[in-house]
Amino acid sequence: MLIVNSKIRECLIQVGFTPWTDNGLQGYYRRNTFKKDSMIGVVAEYYAEDYIVEQHSGVDSVEYILANYKAKADVVKQRFLLWQHPQEKVKVKSFALGFKGWLEVWGYQENCKPQKKFRDLLELLELG
Repeated sequence: MLIVNSKIRECLIQVGFTPWTDNGLQGYYRRNTFKKDSMIGVVAEYYAEDYIVEQHSGVDSVEYILANYKAKADVVKQRFLLWQHPQEKVKVKSFALGFKGWLEVWGYQENCKPQKKFRDLLELLELG
């Protein structure tokens, strides 16, 4: 792993991330559950998946993710943060015009302008 700081790794694991690999990509993954409640109980439940990718091939990995990751049942958003890959804009792919969710990929490197959509993930990394 490239994030060798054990404090960061421990922080990620405490908030639900697990080690993850896929076709040369390596990093951490978590699935968040969101529930919509009402007076009669839970009326909807959906998920968001976050990936912090440490080992990747830059632009080739971005293209691989956009081409190979598909819509998943009950998953509204899939976010990929590529560590140490400067990318100014977030790449977005929608599934069925967004009705089946969407996928966002962004590359981050120190001293680059953070994207609002990924602020929570960057804060986790900074805590470590």
